[in-house]
Amino acid sequence: MAKILIAEDEPDIRELLAFTLKYGGFDVVTAANGLEAVEQAQKNKPDMILLDVRMPRMTGYEACKVLKEKPETAGIPIVFLSAKGQEAEVERGIEAGAVDYILKPFAPDTLISQIKKLLDKAGSKDGSPESARKARAAKTEKAEKTEKAEKPEKPEKTAKIETAAKTETSAKAETSAKTETSEKAETSEKKDNHQK
Repeated sequence: MAKILIAEDEPDIRELLAFTLKYGGFDVVTAANGLEAVEQAQKNKPDMILLDVRMPRMTGYEACKVLKEKPETAGIPIVFLSAKGQEAEVERGIEAGAVDYILKPFAPDTLISQIKKLLDKAGSKDGSPESARKARAAKTEKAEKTEKAEKPEKPEKTAKIETAAKTETSAKAETSAKTETSEKAETSEKKDNHQK
């Protein structure tokens, strides 16, 4: 069963989408805003994400950008939901990394068939969620390797200097904490002596 994350700030629309997709045989996770969508995507690793364009705390475009930058969520197909159908809106969504755009209002059976087609298109060789997950995992692994290859290795001397600086900072913090603890103990002792 494919898992779909729905990010929609309007509770009635979110519930209708969840009900429709559950009826269509999908496992559903919901989020009420863009920030929550990013958190849920990292936690639940859905097979697809439906993002409303206009949401509080983080727009759908911003959430899409964040999700596409993270190696663990970069391969998850994202579909935008919007009542607006202007060409510029659709283009902006595709540029942000979405694979498609679904306009509201929608017919339930049309939505279900569209989601199934998009999941198949997203890399599922046999139409199963497991096949799609494997394809996304391969993309994610490739993205992580590319990201690692793009980061230049630090010269050994720089790494040693950074380690020494961290050690020195830790030692200073520890000394500061011990001094603060000693001062508190002295103050407490003075109070006790004063009260006697």
